[in-house]
Amino acid sequence: MPYTAPIYDPGQAITGRAAENLVGARFVKPSAVKVDGGNVPVVYADAGDHPIGVTQRDRSDTDAIAIYGSGHVLHVTASAGITAGAAIQTANDGKVATFSSGRKVGVALETADGDGDLILAQVQL
Repeated sequence: MPYTAPIYDPGQAITGRAAENLVGARFVKPSAVKVDGGNVPVVYADAGDHPIGVTQRDRSDTDAIAIYGSGHVLHVTASAGITAGAAIQTANDGKVATFSSGRKVGVALETADGDGDLILAQVQL
């Protein structure tokens, strides 16, 4: 009889492996299939991608990295102005923009004035 158990419980951070140099507070997606029981290799999520979470901090290529998923309230990096309370989606390089179409990834809890601003958001993947 098959048996399964969760690898991570909801609300926990997972550990990935940077497959490129990464900056904290940005959304990432898997870059390749996980092999040999190692950590999931990740790269920035771009517009229209399905991210798995938000990076904890800056990491160099091949370093382990903490990734925060659904339910977490944390800082994310804006790609343009965003109004507090707006739904957000991924933009290029793991940044976020006001939701217009595609996949919603959370809700902005603060206002961003422009590209590069860090704002609080609740992640909803």
